[in-house]
Amino acid sequence: MSHTSFIISSSPGQTALDFMEGKQDLAIAIDSFLTNCKARNLSPHTIKFYRDYLSSFLTYSEAQSVSNIQDADPDFIRSYILMFSEEHNPGGVHAAFRSIRAFLFWVEKEELMSTDWKNPIKKVDPLVCQRR
Repeated sequence: MSHTSFIISSSPGQTALDFMEGKQDLAIAIDSFLTNCKARNLSPHTIKFYRDYLSSFLTYSEAQSVSNIQDADPDFIRSYILMFSEEHNPGGVHAAFRSIRAFLFWVEKEELMSTDWKNPIKKVDPLVCQRR
């Protein structure tokens, strides 16, 4: 049986010390999210949708030196959405938001973060996606 990997970044990975300090590598978590989507038997179209939008988010994150989930706070997510909206229509921007939201709710559900972590997407108003 072969394992399908969705790694979408050349992230150096998560060290044991990072894990012990409660830091979760963003690229690894996105890969795990996509694997979970496949395990839940989501359609290939849905998985590609998530992979494409989360890949863009990860590229932006890496350019901003954000490699751990806990560093993606609400302001960071808003900044990404605003940047994304400069080159995409409102429907595309909302799709990007929905992908990040699905990923972060999955992170919360899987309890990947420490108990004091608050899901930052809950503070991001989806209406920010409709502004142009």
